[in-house]
Amino acid sequence: MEGTFVRENNVNYLKITCANQDGMPPYLMKMLACNEITGLLSMHERVIDNITEYHYNVKAYKPIAMLYQTHNVTIDEIVRILQCLDKSIKDLEEFFLERDGIILNPQYVMFDTAEKKAYFVYVPCKKERFEEELRHMLEFMMEHMEHSDRNKTIRFYEAYQDVIRGNSDVRVIIEKLTADDSETGSEKEEGRKETETEYIIPDVMSENIEQETETETFNPGKAGRILKSVSATAVFAAVLSQIFSKELPVDVPLQVAVIITVVAACVYKFGMHIEKIPASRFAKVVKTTEEVPYSFSEEKNDTNMCEKGLEHNCGIDGADSNYNNDISEHNFSEENTTMLLSQVIKRKCILELESANGHINDSIYIEKLPCVLGCAGTAADVVVQQPFVSRMHARIDKDIDNNCYIQDLFSTNGTFVNDRRLVPEEKQVLRDGDIVVLASSEYRVVM
Repeated sequence: MEGTFVRENNVNYLKITCANQDGMPPYLMKMLACNEITGLLSMHERVIDNITEYHYNVKAYKPIAMLYQTHNVTIDEIVRILQCLDKSIKDLEEFFLERDGIILNPQYVMFDTAEKKAYFVYVPCKKERFEEELRHMLEFMMEHMEHSDRNKTIRFYEAYQDVIRGNSDVRVIIEKLTADDSETGSEKEEGRKETETEYIIPDVMSENIEQETETETFNPGKAGRILKSVSATAVFAAVLSQIFSKELPVDVPLQVAVIITVVAACVYKFGMHIEKIPASRFAKVVKTTEEVPYSFSEEKNDTNMCEKGLEHNCGIDGADSNYNNDISEHNFSEENTTMLLSQVIKRKCILELESANGHINDSIYIEKLPCVLGCAGTAADVVVQQPFVSRMHARIDKDIDNNCYIQDLFSTNGTFVNDRRLVPEEKQVLRDGDIVVLASSEYRVVM
């Protein structure tokens, strides 16, 4: 029994193929086709050359195997999937259908990221028992699980051990995983105190910053000017004492006046010499230590287009800003009104999807692989701020031959390469100059 994804008449299908002798009995096929069972994908049957094909309409849902390639699955998400599975089992029991027909292969368990619901494929003729499939699915969850909550992680491992022992009741597993949600307030408070005492973050110590400053111990320029002024005044006084000797109350001999003039001339020349000496020769370096408390600043990210009117396309809250926002986030000021283009574009990127509209900030720069393109910052590696792009729209990676390829991730409006729409999960190798269209946004591949 094999499954492949195909696209026919603008609809995405999961095609399950099996030999005709293993096909579904007619009454079961009619029961599934005529009744809407909670959590099961709608399907129709085809028989070609004694080969039976079941086509399940997967719409724009995504396999959980692909969904959790980009981020870890949380315990709450596991509970949500199991709750959907439990509702499907209840409906199957009302129609007297066995739960063994549910396929729990992560490749074929589809998830609606908008409604947060899981949908399943039902094939009564399959040979694997429900207990085995449930164990394999939990093992997949365990491999991709987020371990942020210690108590919930322990409860998950306990539930998995119960499944290994033969307890495959989905309701019991859900109750075990959500047991701590029903604790009393005092129990929660006590557990919180234990956690707080176990993980104490010490206060961040202040930082001592040592600074060096230059202090002038002697200003030669100022000293030279003072000496020149004093000497000039002395010469002037000596000359006046000889010219107006009779009017002065004290008689200054000529010899004293000459000596004063000579000494003043020497001082004046010395002042001129000192004035030419650089002040840095007399600078003294003083070290000071300042205690600076630890602090940090939190930058505010601009919201993306999902918050600016595209909720009907994206269905999520604001996503994290990405590389394409560097130009729009640049803070312009009166002193710096020009931003160098090289500061934004000249980065090492593996692949560039150049926007057809010519706007640099609409181009996509891929710096690491694998890379998921979409409008959801929580699930996409690069946020594409364009209308009609799905949360997880397309994925770019390298194959074993080191060629870059793109594949559509069950997007609503499709991924096109050179005017051909890709079948979901089909790997299309990219070449320099190829035209890639994500929904309605056109790009040229630059390698």
